[in-house]
Order: sequence, then C-alpha cells, then structure tokens
Amino acid sequence: MNWGCLSTAAQAVWPVIACYANKDTGICFPGEFTIRALSGIMEKYVRKGIHGLAGFPGFSWQHYTAKTGRRSKKFCLDLPANHIEKETFPFFKCVLESGVWSQLLPTGRALYPVMRYFGYFDIESYMELEEGDYEAKDFNEIFESRTWDICEAERISMAEYAGIDRRSVNAALTDLERCGLVERFSDRIGWKVYIKNKVFFHRSYLNKKLHGKK
Repeated sequence: MNWGCLSTAAQAVWPVIACYANKDTGICFPGEFTIRALSGIMEKYVRKGIHGLAGFPGFSWQHYTAKTGRRSKKFCLDLPANHIEKETFPFFKCVLESGVWSQLLPTGRALYPVMRYFGYFDIESYMELEEGDYEAKDFNEIFESRTWDICEAERISMAEYAGIDRRSVNAALTDLERCGLVERFSDRIGWKVYIKNKVFFHRSYLNKKLHGKK
C-alpha cells in the first residue's frame, strides 16, 4: 500500500527515477529537467515529488557536487532481485520516452502501476485473442513476448491501492485508454493492461507542452 500513500507529484517522478537506476548498483543521476520532461509536472512539483519520496521503502537520495561545481542529486534504489516471482513487474522506459507518462492525468499515473500489479497472464485467452503461430512455442516463450496482461480487480480495490477516490477510477481508465495503456474487453469483465504503450506522442508536441509549462 506504499504507492497509494504517495502524493501525486511523488507518483509522477518515482518511475522516472527508477527507470534510470543502474541495474547492478541501483544508483542514478537524472536531473530535475529530465524528470520534469518525462513526468509531465512543473519543476517546483518535481522537487516536492522527490521530497515526498522520503521514507519510501528502498529509496534514498543525497546531494553531491558534480565536476562542473554545481550541486545535484544522487538517487539510490534498493532494487529487487530479478528472480523474485509475483513480487515484481517490468516498467518499460518507452512508457516515459514516448511521452505517454507525461500526458496522463494524475489519476491515470496512479492507476496504471496498480493495474500492472493486479494483472496476470492467461495463456489460453492470449492465444485466442492474439494472432500468431504459438504451436512451436512453450509457455515461457509466449509469456516473455506477451504484450498485455489481464486485470480483473474491482474498482474499489484499484482505487484503494492507487490512493485515489473511487469516483475518479472511470476517468483514470478513460485516460489510460486514450494513451494506449489499457483496453476494455468486449466480451468479458476486465481489461487488457499493455506492458508497452501503443500510443506515441509527436516530439514537437511534447516540446511545445514542455516549454509552455512555467
């Protein structure tokens, strides 16, 4: 439940910082402008978001002096082992670099990791709905190359884990659909939750939005 306790600013910056972490040391040095550009929030809220992560499990930061003589921030993450099953899920940097994360509403950013957390892989449903030659592949091959999982969590549970009002879930789901991160099933309860986004925002549009935020 730690995610739902974070402020919207902290939820916006956390995946950005985490995706820059060195896979061996857990250390990274993304600057405030980079975090601002990829998170979609203004610079003053980037700082609030970083400070809002104080006490978040497995995370710490400290000031250091760069070679230029300017002070900057060094982030340290206690990364989980890759082999821990059912306790981790991948969060791909393309969700950030495509502009999708920065264009989501705060409720959409809060909800997406929760739907990933509750998501599961059903191989029969996947082979039925996705075209492809699966006869020569085993479960692990299909699992590793999958593009979506299934989320059937109740909205009250998703709202609780995301730290948002239950009445905001519908708007958050619509926002995630707009950005190509989820898709409603047409003939069953639940959602496809995409591991990698299907939507990419044009670079010129993102730059215009970025420079317009003062």
